[in-house]
Amino acid sequence: MQGVEFHVYSCTWCPVTFAVEQDCEDQHEVKCPICHSDEYVEDEGMGEMDITPTKK
Repeated sequence: MQGVEFHVYSCTWCPVTFAVEQDCEDQHEVKCPICHSDEYVEDEGMGEMDITPTKK
C-alpha cells in the first residue's frame, strides 16, 4: 500500500499520540480520542505512514 500523509498530534493530559489523515479538512476540530478535549492537544507535525493490512 502506498504511504498516506498524516498530521500527528499529542495530548498533554493523556499519554497518547495520534494521527489524522492530512486530507481531513477539519484539522482545527481535532480532539483527543481519550479525553475528547481539544484543550490539551498539541500539533507534533506531519508524517507519512505505510499501512500494511494484517491477515485474518
